[in-house]
Amino acid sequence: MMTWQGDQLHALHAVECEHTLFEMIVSLARDLGFDHCAYGLRMPLPLTQPKIATFSNYPVAWQRRYQEKNYLAADPTVQHGMRSLLPVIWSDNLFAPARELWEDARSFGLDVGWAQSREGLNK
Repeated sequence: MMTWQGDQLHALHAVECEHTLFEMIVSLARDLGFDHCAYGLRMPLPLTQPKIATFSNYPVAWQRRYQEKNYLAADPTVQHGMRSLLPVIWSDNLFAPARELWEDARSFGLDVGWAQSREGLNK
């Protein structure tokens, strides 16, 4: 008998459309009690300017602010994911080096969360 997680992972691996995949991720996030989620993918090539694809159901105003302020470059959850496969829970301590980002996120009601990488930078 497969576990709930095993069933979900099996279903995710069977998806061929990126938008359908993200819809499933949103559903899983909601099952875990989260209203919003984001998924980012950094392509390995080209080496000099790798493409980054992001999918998010965060409020549009927050997505716009995140891009305008280039928060991707300072986001400690992204930095953690580049070097570790372990999940990280959002906290004041985690966001200490990026206080403006943390305060901005909280002003949009984004103050509880966790992040986990599928692969670290060296994988």
